[in-house]
Amino acid sequence: MKKTLQEENLVFSLYGSLPEEIAQRFSPEKPYRGRQIFTQLQARGADYASMTDIPEALRETLQTRIPLYSARALETLRDPDGTLKLRVGLADGAAVECVLLENEAGRRTACLSTQAGCAMGCAFCKTGTLGFKR
Repeated sequence: MKKTLQEENLVFSLYGSLPEEIAQRFSPEKPYRGRQIFTQLQARGADYASMTDIPEALRETLQTRIPLYSARALETLRDPDGTLKLRVGLADGAAVECVLLENEAGRRTACLSTQAGCAMGCAFCKTGTLGFKR
């Protein structure tokens, strides 16, 4: 089944794309535009508005069609012992968890999910109880 443009754009990431892929998608008649956008994002971490070497119309197209970041914090939990837990929503609807733990000596440990869901099934971990998604 063919995806709609909106569905296709939800999983498309400029940060994960090569200059040629960006150009093919947004400015196939001018391949150098892909290099410009790529350089702005990778070297400068720019937002669309600050990409002044790119025509305003193309910047507006990017702004309306492709979110600059494909993940966002959905929930933040802070425990009195200093533990910080984030549930991060991904563009395709899946979520991952990140936890920052701190011991009595002030040493910190970060646990970052690299997959949506988990096959381990640890009862103390919300992600573990959800099962493996991808």
